[in-house]
Amino acid sequence: THIGLDRCLVEGGLLGFQSKRTGYYHEDMKVDVFREWFVNILPKREPGCVIVMDNSYYHSVRLSRRPNSSWLKQDIIEWLILNNVAFCESDVKVELLHKAQTVADCNENKYVIDDLAKQSGRTVERLPPYHSNLNPIETVWAFIKGFVARNNTAFQLSDVRVLLEDALSQVTPAMWQNNIRHAMKEEEAMWKMDGLSDTIV
Repeated sequence: THIGLDRCLVEGGLLGFQSKRTGYYHEDMKVDVFREWFVNILPKREPGCVIVMDNSYYHSVRLSRRPNSSWLKQDIIEWLILNNVAFCESDVKVELLHKAQTVADCNENKYVIDDLAKQSGRTVERLPPYHSNLNPIETVWAFIKGFVARNNTAFQLSDVRVLLEDALSQVTPAMWQNNIRHAMKEEEAMWKMDGLSDTIV
């Protein structure tokens, strides 16, 4: 993962790791690794800035989790006790879950990452699901992955790391700003389409 300012990519903003899978590498990203990177990167962004990100699961850990059917019964009971919810010792798991649903939790729809940003005077703006074209970093990653794929002749991890660094060095401020303009045009087109749909309907 990486992060950019309005002018260029953040110096030292790359978080790279070796995936253990050959398929969907996002599954190897650990929540705590991303959180640690995010906390360290926040000071490199100016206070008051808006950080745009998608809804990857490691971006979207909630401040408070409500029990669900995958929870163990004892964990549900502990959650109910913590939230001062009355229950009977004879309640089965389904009844306990139903009681958990009656609790209003003001933190249930808030995210850990958003809260960390807020505490540091910054704001997270989340993209709508499946709209990666609104995020300029996605165009950068497409360029980087294409560069690595075209130039990877030895298929050794050490070579891939070097190619990654080479590709990143080619992401100039002009390229980054062009990607931002492109994302803004995409957003503008969507707003127009939205207005057009309203008018037609």
